[in-house]
Amino acid sequence: MAFIDENLLDEIKSSNDIVDIVSEYVTLKRTGTSYKGLCPFHKEKTPSFSVSSDKQIFHCFGCGVGGDVIRFVQQVENIDFMEAVEMLAERAKITLPEKSDNMDLERVHFKECLFQINLETAKYFRSNLASENAKAAREYMQKRKLDTNTVNRFGLGFAFGNNNDLFQHLKSLGFTPSDMVAAGVVIQNENSYVDRFRQRLMFPIFDVKDRVIAFGGRVLDDSLPKYMNSPETPIYSKSKTVYALNFARKAKVNQLLMVEGYMDVISLHKAGIPQAVASLGTALTESQGRLMRKYAPEIILGYDADGAGQAAILRGLDILAAIGCNVKVMKISGAKDPDEFVNKYGPDKLLHCMEHAMTLVEFKLENLKKTANLTTTDGKISFLNSSAAILAKIDNSIERELYSNKIASDVGIGVEAIYSEINKRIFGNSNIKVAKNVREKITKAEKEAESREVPEHVYHAEKLLIFLLCQNEKKNYEMIKKYISTENFRVNLYRKYAEKLYEHFEQNQKQNVIDLFTESEDINVITGIMQEDFNFGNNNEKALSDAVNVIRKFDLESEKAEILKEIKNAANNEEIEGLERRLSEVILKLHSLTAERRK
Repeated sequence: MAFIDENLLDEIKSSNDIVDIVSEYVTLKRTGTSYKGLCPFHKEKTPSFSVSSDKQIFHCFGCGVGGDVIRFVQQVENIDFMEAVEMLAERAKITLPEKSDNMDLERVHFKECLFQINLETAKYFRSNLASENAKAAREYMQKRKLDTNTVNRFGLGFAFGNNNDLFQHLKSLGFTPSDMVAAGVVIQNENSYVDRFRQRLMFPIFDVKDRVIAFGGRVLDDSLPKYMNSPETPIYSKSKTVYALNFARKAKVNQLLMVEGYMDVISLHKAGIPQAVASLGTALTESQGRLMRKYAPEIILGYDADGAGQAAILRGLDILAAIGCNVKVMKISGAKDPDEFVNKYGPDKLLHCMEHAMTLVEFKLENLKKTANLTTTDGKISFLNSSAAILAKIDNSIERELYSNKIASDVGIGVEAIYSEINKRIFGNSNIKVAKNVREKITKAEKEAESREVPEHVYHAEKLLIFLLCQNEKKNYEMIKKYISTENFRVNLYRKYAEKLYEHFEQNQKQNVIDLFTESEDINVITGIMQEDFNFGNNNEKALSDAVNVIRKFDLESEKAEILKEIKNAANNEEIEGLERRLSEVILKLHSLTAERRK
């Protein structure tokens, strides 16, 4: 935050509504004044992730993570604070001032250098294609029916077989060997530097901003490995990158077709199917799924028809479904992959296959049926049990009933038996699970209250006062401060928060309450309190008064008990008389407090 003032930060936040931002990653449903969905930061089946539109915060009551829109972007994109600010500023078309912090400048310049190295590398590979040494590459592309426009659009190129041609080229442009190694295009041996990619057809990998961040290389003979990719670098993470998403997102389609390899994608784009993208390897990750979900709500998996492709589909289905995508599976026949299919039958046939793609449940049930032996009793029981486990995960009861009826008809069994097995999986042992989950969610503050023997009603009163202070209204603070000092908070964590909040009001600071806290754990607890429903409706004043009185009464009762203990241990009458006067004052205050509450 070194070079961004609070006013600009507030402008960036107010220009990026948290509900809109979170909705790019999570399917949200409105519930009262907030929105709920499945948490993107831990696996769960029941939504515990809450987003407040009026407070502009998020909090997960399952894993405890919370914060504002900047912190959400940090967490979900796994980037630092400044990168999140830059991302949101760009989205809102807000110009950031020139950076002045040395560390930030170094980080930015370093990454810009890596981007530039990759760009110059891509240009170099592209220029190599015209060489006589790249004849095999040109023949391969011709065989795959790639025209000049497609080759240029995807930036295809060729890496020569010599050890350090690229290294020497980049060195002549002024790049240092260490930066070339950091960019992943050069490897450092004991006493020399060699090119990572040699004698390969090269595929530049772009991020969604059209920047070259990495490369994939394919051999043109029987050498191994057949494919080689860039290593992880400061600007490239394989698990968070989707090949050709930069092109697909510009097509503004409402679905993406996930295929297996570079050539599948390129062939489909050439055929007029711009929504084709690929994971960089068969294993689809959750980060890739969330990235795709930002640009299209529906994702169709069209991996190759071999065993590895089918296994990848099953893994991908569960990952995409878990993060709220509408996921389907495209079936093709007469070709081993989408590339071959579109070249053999044309794009219209493939679009027809996409329109009739199977749902997640249909695909899983069909796969089960293929492996089941429905001619035996044991085979039928196994198939029905596995089917019930799949159907139990469906929230829509109508959809569940339709599938249940179809399975019952196919197997020749009463549908009631399937319902019974489904219900066992939905409701079985639910009380045990809920009790366990509730216990796991006890916060640090609650544990502290238990250990210090703070009564539950006092603990909740302190939490309520923190909640009311977090509303950032001066009148709440004035009413609380009149009777309660920070020393009156028995839970240390809440006392720490009260000290911050009291100081905030005393100094008339204008910043958002969340910005007062820098530690992740504190932000998580504070957002949890801010999102909690205290059930006092719009009667803030009465809730505040009741909470203040609970704490005042507890303090007076504690003081009374302490005085009585001192009287018992007093050494002489003079000391006893002094303690009894104090005791009378405390008792009068208790009576007065009781009278106030009756008014």
